[in-house]
Amino acid sequence: MYLEIQIPGYQLLDKIGEGARGTVYRARQLSLDRLVAVKILWPKLATDAEYTANFLQEARAAAKLSHPNIVQAIEAGVHEGVWFFVMELVEGGNLHEYLLRSGPTTEREALEVGLHMAQALDFAWRRAGIIHRDIKPANILLTPEGQAKLGDLGLAMRHGSQKEAAGYAEGTPQYCAPEQCRGEPNLDTRTDL
Repeated sequence: MYLEIQIPGYQLLDKIGEGARGTVYRARQLSLDRLVAVKILWPKLATDAEYTANFLQEARAAAKLSHPNIVQAIEAGVHEGVWFFVMELVEGGNLHEYLLRSGPTTEREALEVGLHMAQALDFAWRRAGIIHRDIKPANILLTPEGQAKLGDLGLAMRHGSQKEAAGYAEGTPQYCAPEQCRGEPNLDTRTDL
């Protein structure tokens, strides 16, 4: 049961999502008495050095990007074998859920989300040379006021990094750019766009 997981300084309240590598919980940051999101790496992956390195890379990539349209990183670490990443809680859910619940967006809503994501991607590229590599509705979070925030930097990488090898592709195939699916090297911000 997730309530048995102990992360010093945080009280896990309820599960709010699940991804390919971990589970996300709503939690209370005790020192500041505020709600946050805590991603916990699945236990079966927590002993794999590659997965733990990627998990920390996600937190470090997010920490470099302080922007109103990018989910903010708060803290990351490991406690008693449990790898965790604490981030801003975005209460409105993700765009995928919104579309399932409400149907197609209006033209104005689509333009707003597109503008917010373009600003986030531009900032990530200019600030840190980061390519997200997994832009999809499930990774676009919406505040109750309708502001879109880019989340889940689990596949993000810096342009020209060692991780970027020819013939190797990561991402959600339905949303990947053709050059990303082909495993081409030297991807840049155009791949996310």
